[in-house]
Amino acid sequence: MNEDPRINAPFGSWPMDRIVEDLRGVLRIHDAGNVYIGVREDIAFKIFEEDAMSELPAYPDGKVYGPNPLHELRMMLVAGPDCSVQPLGRVFEEGKLVGFAMPYAQALAPGVLIGRENPNQRLKLSKEQKRSIIDKLRCLLDRLHAKGITHGDIKPANMLLYSDGEVRLCDWAVASMTGDKFIPYMMTVNYVSPHRARYPLELLTPAEDKYSLGMSIWEIWTDRVPFGDIDEEVLEQASLTGLLRPDINAVDDPTIAALITSYLDAGPPIKASLQTNRLCIQADFVATSCQANPQHVERRIVKCKACVEERSGHHPCDEPWIIPMSQPHFESSLCTGCEQV
Repeated sequence: MNEDPRINAPFGSWPMDRIVEDLRGVLRIHDAGNVYIGVREDIAFKIFEEDAMSELPAYPDGKVYGPNPLHELRMMLVAGPDCSVQPLGRVFEEGKLVGFAMPYAQALAPGVLIGRENPNQRLKLSKEQKRSIIDKLRCLLDRLHAKGITHGDIKPANMLLYSDGEVRLCDWAVASMTGDKFIPYMMTVNYVSPHRARYPLELLTPAEDKYSLGMSIWEIWTDRVPFGDIDEEVLEQASLTGLLRPDINAVDDPTIAALITSYLDAGPPIKASLQTNRLCIQADFVATSCQANPQHVERRIVKCKACVEERSGHHPCDEPWIIPMSQPHFESSLCTGCEQV
């Protein structure tokens, strides 16, 4: 990827070039470790504090991956204004790039840039507005992938709605170009595929973005974070199994429900046996074709690695953790219970 000459242009070449000292007292609306978002008037500043990468370990390729303003700046420019919020300037500290400025906008869900007064307030949208935004997001993702870019952290909190009615993505921390071998160093477990949950250091593919878009559409339509009521540690284990999907029955529009399912099905395939690290998982499924009343339920239990190996000194799980919802069977539309009748 050729370096955009604007990145290394002299200080003052961008309209909003600033030094950190100029930004003391900005309204901080989001903190994530050593990275924060501050807002002044209609400009948002993303600042990477000095020790954001100082204690990060090296990855298998010998490189260190972590919060990096230069990487994000590059990816925003390569993605272009039809896909990404565009930088308005750079932020420096003692001559070193430590952040950038961008136009402020509201996100589609609580997160980075949702609101100044109440960052946890969800943007209120009608069903027609949701349908329009979903269509725009689908086109946006097609454009992005046509450029050879995978975003890697698709979720409503990273989708910004601008006054021109267009939606653009932000937070390009783990974005990659085809062939750049960039290792994704973080993920948001509520939106990632089972494959990525199991292989977090594998290079990203467009299929991962598609899966995450399916999860995001579910959230946009239902106004609920996928699996938001599940403990994060439990969710990390359940995500490894391939059995966890959002409740499609919560989507009251058949077209949107089918769209969500199609994007989830377009996600990366699971390449290994389903097994968790430290928690057995149970899931109940109802086949979409089941005609019985009451419907037939298929039960699956995925044992944790320790229980399977019956390690010395390990007490097998007394009971599996039960996924708290019935879900349509997503591997086959055929009901095995009905077939046996």
